[in-house]
Amino acid sequence: MLQLFKIPKELRNFLPYGMALRALGHGFRVTLFGEEPVSGSTHRYLEEAFPELFRSYSWSEFQMERIKPDGIYLLENIPPNLLGDPSFLDLIRSFRTSSGELVLFGKDWKAEFQEEAELITEVVQIRNSHDPNPLAQTEIVTGNGKGKTTYALGEALYHASKGIRSLCLQFIKSPKEYGEIKAAKSLGNLEIRSMGKGFPSEMGTGSVHERAAKNAWGYFLSTMNKGVYGFVVLDEINIALKYAYVDIGEVKGLLTDLKKFKGLALTGRYADGSLYPYVDQILEMREIKHPYHKGIKARRGIEF
Repeated sequence: MLQLFKIPKELRNFLPYGMALRALGHGFRVTLFGEEPVSGSTHRYLEEAFPELFRSYSWSEFQMERIKPDGIYLLENIPPNLLGDPSFLDLIRSFRTSSGELVLFGKDWKAEFQEEAELITEVVQIRNSHDPNPLAQTEIVTGNGKGKTTYALGEALYHASKGIRSLCLQFIKSPKEYGEIKAAKSLGNLEIRSMGKGFPSEMGTGSVHERAAKNAWGYFLSTMNKGVYGFVVLDEINIALKYAYVDIGEVKGLLTDLKKFKGLALTGRYADGSLYPYVDQILEMREIKHPYHKGIKARRGIEF
């Protein structure tokens, strides 16, 4: 299958790291091609933990033969000459009926690429008020498109590779052997903790989902007070806020003073606009095309 992500070139792209983490946890081989240098800490971090499964290359090392239609390939900021090569389009088409996954990240895509893709997500930076440092201290990742948790996971992985202890705290997802959870067990500095009960089917005060969300919030506050983590993802907290499982006033109060953190990311659909003034960056994942509408279900190593 072919996935396309439209993402501003000036935005630090953490999506490939999150995708790699999920796939590696299920034992899939992952190959990443990107701009030089690709020998950064995150790549080394993954290569050391998964030496038989993960490889990264710069575009100067690219060979068409390296891409087989039975692996997972993440291609970022593809050189224009390659995008215009008919043989590259043929390669993309070969993934239409293969068991492999090809994910392309770039600012824009020609019509023929979009026609071949089963999934297209546009990453939109709604607001960015922080200083020129490419990493926001606080951010909201929302929208109806794929990639919210994946982006934040990738950011957590990035910080972990820099020696910053990081946590992804899941407010809605229940404890299961997701790929990212299995992979994190092989990595230092990264913890993923699922404290939810699944996506809400019952609403209202006292529901099992509300109790789970309140427990997750309490756990987060306890770790924050102890200074355990430097970067934290509050995964799907936007959903917990939508149903008032967590008090939005408490979240606003927290966001006004985050001296103990290198960063905090709040993810999930339905982000409350009243939180926007309290964060440095808002990213929206906008669905353009999704395989779900064709009856294609979530796949192991790709979506979970």
